[in-house]
Amino acid sequence: MKQIVVIMAGGYGERFWPLSRMNKPKQLQCLVSDSQTMLEQTIGRVEGIVETNDIYIITNEQLSNQIKNSPDLIIPSENVIAEPSKKNTGPCLLFVSTIIKNKYHKLGYSEDQITIAILAADHFISDVSLFKESFQQCCNVASNGDGIVTIGIVPTRPETGYGYIQIGENIQDSIYSTTAFIEKPTIEIALSYIQKTNFLWNSGMFFWRLDYFFNELQAVSKELGLYVESFKSSSEEKLVDLYSNLPDISIDYTLMEQAKKVFVHKANFGWDDVGSWNSLLRIREGNHEGNLVFGTTITIDTTNSIVLNYTSDTTKVVSTLGIDDMIVVCTDDATLVCSQQHVQDVKKIISEIKSNNLNNLL
Repeated sequence: MKQIVVIMAGGYGERFWPLSRMNKPKQLQCLVSDSQTMLEQTIGRVEGIVETNDIYIITNEQLSNQIKNSPDLIIPSENVIAEPSKKNTGPCLLFVSTIIKNKYHKLGYSEDQITIAILAADHFISDVSLFKESFQQCCNVASNGDGIVTIGIVPTRPETGYGYIQIGENIQDSIYSTTAFIEKPTIEIALSYIQKTNFLWNSGMFFWRLDYFFNELQAVSKELGLYVESFKSSSEEKLVDLYSNLPDISIDYTLMEQAKKVFVHKANFGWDDVGSWNSLLRIREGNHEGNLVFGTTITIDTTNSIVLNYTSDTTKVVSTLGIDDMIVVCTDDATLVCSQQHVQDVKKIISEIKSNNLNNLL
């Protein structure tokens, strides 16, 4: 069985503005490590259990050449695939899965001999060795071609920004059946899930045998099912033309919530999707006042805050006085100051920048 990894790395990370920009979004930044980008960390987690020739990155046109030309890229540059246009994860994964099918068919592999793991380039995982164990277990279950496998995370807080999975009976070891997918609940519902043992965070990592993916997508997806056969019978050049016809829809909605059989692996490693600035306080160690600081900074009577100075001028200081639960991020051309309670609304600033034609700040 050929094991293949697809890393989704096409987002713009708008909630990490002003550091994250269209030409260098969060997955290409060293956010949770001082030496590696988030994409490099994601590749590193599967290095050694999957051949580097079998690791693929699906990204957008704007970033593909930048990733291909990175001196630290350890996978073949032709394994960096550009999505023809900005859609959602459903069309994106149908596109890249078809490219993989065509390539490996020429190498002598049929669809039932290929297992694909779908990972995201913006996840933090605390214990790589435990992740590798989970990864291999999920691949083993998926290789049977009896269902789709996902990884569920035991909730540690009432998170309203994540999707949840309700698990059913224990199938084997840490593998469970699923009974429901719940998208971004209210705080009251999220609090109730914490009290229970049968609700997990949906990590957005998926594993499937390639033939099962195509067959199930065709059978259950009202939005993409009609396109499966035409995609499978098309060359890569033709796929680009077909792609414009696909609707903008997530893989969760069009497949995972509709599939007849989905298994979930209950993970035992720490995980975060690194979705906004305050997630760094959960991941990186702060100082004795609970602050996370970077660059030349002065923080007086400042607590539980993020103060980051990314300016190229090392003589420029960012100083704070008498603040708590705040986020301050400075770059050469922009500064963000917001409360942690409003960190999810940073995208509103992006909207204002666009409406004022300040595209140099995107």
